[in-house]
Amino acid sequence: FGLIFIDAYGASMLAYLVNGKGPVFYKLNDCLQIGSMRLLFDMVYCYAIVYWLMPKFLLHKRYITFAVLVILLTLLSFAASSLFTIYYHDVFSRAPDKVKYIFWIAAIHYILGGAPVVCTAFLGLRMLKDWHLKEAEKVVILRENAKAELQLLKAQIQPHFLFNTLNNIYSFTLAGHPQAAVLADRLSGMMDYMSTEGEKEFVPLEKEIQLINDYISLEKVRYGDRLDMEVSITGDYRNKLIAPLLMIPFAENCFKHGASVVRGRQWVALRIHTQGNKLEFELTNSKPAKIVLPTSKQGIGLVNVEKRLQLIYPGKHTLRLEATEQDYRVYLELILQEDQVARSHYHQQITELPSYA
Repeated sequence: FGLIFIDAYGASMLAYLVNGKGPVFYKLNDCLQIGSMRLLFDMVYCYAIVYWLMPKFLLHKRYITFAVLVILLTLLSFAASSLFTIYYHDVFSRAPDKVKYIFWIAAIHYILGGAPVVCTAFLGLRMLKDWHLKEAEKVVILRENAKAELQLLKAQIQPHFLFNTLNNIYSFTLAGHPQAAVLADRLSGMMDYMSTEGEKEFVPLEKEIQLINDYISLEKVRYGDRLDMEVSITGDYRNKLIAPLLMIPFAENCFKHGASVVRGRQWVALRIHTQGNKLEFELTNSKPAKIVLPTSKQGIGLVNVEKRLQLIYPGKHTLRLEATEQDYRVYLELILQEDQVARSHYHQQITELPSYA
């Protein structure tokens, strides 16, 4: 009986049982019929476990119910398969003294090489596939959430920046300052950059540096001789990418909490240095003795920058905010991305950045 199953799957020409009087032969047609019916039982068994028991019980963590039903289904499948073979081929009459022995041989063969083994492998593959699909869905959801949050943070930066800058131009206009029109024109260019480049995931580093330079020039006109400004930009900042509008909040915060509240002469020192893929941004400014070091709860701009750094540069940035009795200092270090697009196709020339003294 055990050899019937082996020969049926192996498609050998004959299968036989040995009884006290000699072998009982079965033709290939008998083997194929047995194999076909066993295949049918195995398919029903596997599909019932994988597509019914697994999603209904196993995935809902009803492990005991799942195990009990699997055991019952296994016994039922084995019994149905064995009884079909025994009665369909009249094994009791052909080898009655061997039925008990043959039954145990069939049971061992069924457990070691039958539907349970195939179903276990199939179940493992199905669970692995479902796990990969869920992990992929989690990645997509996290990516979409992060993208939405970044868009929200960038949307908050622009009105915040615009509000502060327009206040400066408004004060110039009220005073009849001749530079009011120049400031408005420069602000228009900066806002055009924010509305176009600000929507991108990454922008060329030289464009961001140019934006910082334009903003500093605007503030230089505003404060005039009251402001001592030193700007140092060194290293090769070409062919590198950075998240847009990442450094401008620091410069804006520098003037809002520093120069604008300090009477008399003020000073600001900006240092940007690139070496390889590493960017160092350091901004130091004078401040009143009673100014408080901004925390994550103070200032929309700084809060947004901290969140964006965590989302875009996890493990690839260092941000330090320090304050002494004389000054306020921001130090940012980033690991930048190389621009994979050939810069020969990038025809917009960035003018040499001036150095203010």
